[in-house]
Amino acid sequence: MEQKIYRYVRSSSFSRRVLDAYRHRCAITGLQLELVVAPHILVVGSGVDNDNVSNGFAMSPTFHAAFDDGLIYLAYREDERSFLKLNDRPYNNLDGKRDARKELVLAYTEKEIPEGNLPANRDDWPDKEMVKQGNNDRNIYLM
Repeated sequence: MEQKIYRYVRSSSFSRRVLDAYRHRCAITGLQLELVVAPHILVVGSGVDNDNVSNGFAMSPTFHAAFDDGLIYLAYREDERSFLKLNDRPYNNLDGKRDARKELVLAYTEKEIPEGNLPANRDDWPDKEMVKQGNNDRNIYLM
């Protein structure tokens, strides 16, 4: 019997480079914690070269889980400001229980991400096309 395994490999330095760019602070809350992680905006399995810092975003594990689950997503306004948005569909389908983590996520949705929480180098800010494609990959379709 022969078995083929396909794995998407990402750069081992991706997380470090993203966290360095965001000064090891959550871009959403601005808090500097040992727990900040650097998820990809455009998922690793997309097949697109996606290990650029502009395809990463520093966030706390709570926001990371909500982001990966499609509960929240990044978006851009017409004035080029990025912000966090709540995806109403999956949130409305939750079991109705509200806990501190859900309340934390809700408190930051629909708010502009402060420019001071983003990387100093504007080229490292979330890439708009990757944000758009990442949202599509998470089945978040914007009008």
